[in-house]
Amino acid sequence: MADRYYRGAVGAFIVYDTTKHSTFQSIDQRWLQELRDHADPQTVIMIVGNKTDLRHLRSVMHDEAKLYAGEQQFFLFVCHCSLCEEFCLYSSDFLQLRRGLEK
Repeated sequence: MADRYYRGAVGAFIVYDTTKHSTFQSIDQRWLQELRDHADPQTVIMIVGNKTDLRHLRSVMHDEAKLYAGEQQFFLFVCHCSLCEEFCLYSSDFLQLRRGLEK
């Protein structure tokens, strides 16, 4: 079933909650493995830190996420809830365009 879900995907957003470090850890522990198992190796990956408006509850610091994204060669975007939803909608169009230009 998962293969069909990822077939033809040009990009993937992995969203984590900046107030819950376990969601950031699950990028490596779960989501990347799933992408490696089922998605095209050329799939563009962006990690998205959500809930940045809750600064007083933050457990994943921006520097930690930035370092991780750089090591993995991923794009990184951090935002608050309403902005994240809008960003993901418009970014999917960008990923399709980028993939078309790289061919």
